[in-house]
Parts: sequence; C-alpha cells; structure tokens
Amino acid sequence: MESDPKGRLRRILEHRRSGVPPGYAEDASTRICGALRGIGEFASAGSVALYHPKRGEVRTQVIMEDCLSRGVRVLLPRISGDGMTLRAVEDPRDLARGRFGIMEPLERCPEYGDADVVVVPVVGVTRGGHRLGRGRGYYDRLLASSHAAFIALAYSWQVVERVPQGPHDIRMHWVVTEKDVIQAAS
Repeated sequence: MESDPKGRLRRILEHRRSGVPPGYAEDASTRICGALRGIGEFASAGSVALYHPKRGEVRTQVIMEDCLSRGVRVLLPRISGDGMTLRAVEDPRDLARGRFGIMEPLERCPEYGDADVVVVPVVGVTRGGHRLGRGRGYYDRLLASSHAAFIALAYSWQVVERVPQGPHDIRMHWVVTEKDVIQAAS
C-alpha cells in the first residue's frame, strides 16, 4: 500500500497530464480563460497573480495579455529560498527560467505583497476547492497570508473526488475547467 496518498495521486495525474495532446490543451485553455473572465472577482480585479504554465498545465499567456491590455497589474511568482514572492511584469520579456525551469519575473521586477486575485496551478482539485499542487508547498505558504480570491485552473479530468489534506493546505474559492465554473469556497 502507498504510504503517501498525495504522492500517489500526484504521480497518476502528472502522468495523465504528460499525455495531453497539444490541440486539446490549446482548445481547453482557451475555453478556461474565457470562462475565467466571467468570474466577478477576476473581472473587477486591479491586480492578478498568474502562473507561467509548465508541463501541460492550463496555459495562462492569453490571460496575461488580456490583463495587461486592460491595465490590470499582472504579478507572477518568483521563488526565493523556501518561499515565493509576487512580482509585477509588464511584458513577457520580463521573464526568465527560474530554479525549477519555470518562467518567473526577473529580479528587477517590483515586488508586491498581495493581489486581488491569485490564479493557481493544480495537479488535481476537488469541486470543493481542495487542491493538489506540485508538492513543495510554495503556493500554500504564499496564500496563507493573502486576502485574494483564489482561482484554480484545471482540465475537467483533473477534478477528482478527493484530495488528501494536510493542516497547511489552502482551499480555492473557484475552480475553472473547460466545462465548468465552480464556486468552491466562499
């Protein structure tokens, strides 16, 4: 029997995500980004924290372009020690590969403490907003002190019945897939 249920579920879902055809990812990401615009907190946000996608995650580049064109401050995480900070970016050229191979803001980009909305990557998520992340706890530590609306972007097959929870896991307020917009927690 697997002694780490989170690790087992993460491996299953990451393996499934690695086989996602590019056409599916592109189409689903476009639909997810369109649905995201319908969430009131996102539509009225003055600042939005996004992630840069890695290994088949829902693509966020269109969201970044949309926010920048509407004058919304775009923040992306930058890994620093065992935590992450949010830094403002004004252009994709403000990004470079970070410690885990993920594009993140350059050191010169200004740091911000919080955002109105934080768009969060997932490996898996429940309809109730319980998220399975990459396993290092960076987002949980960042979100613990945030007053933002937390929105998980996922492909519909990443929505699972149950995600094992730990004491520091942060619930999402919204889950957006190519098929559903789910208000998970209020």
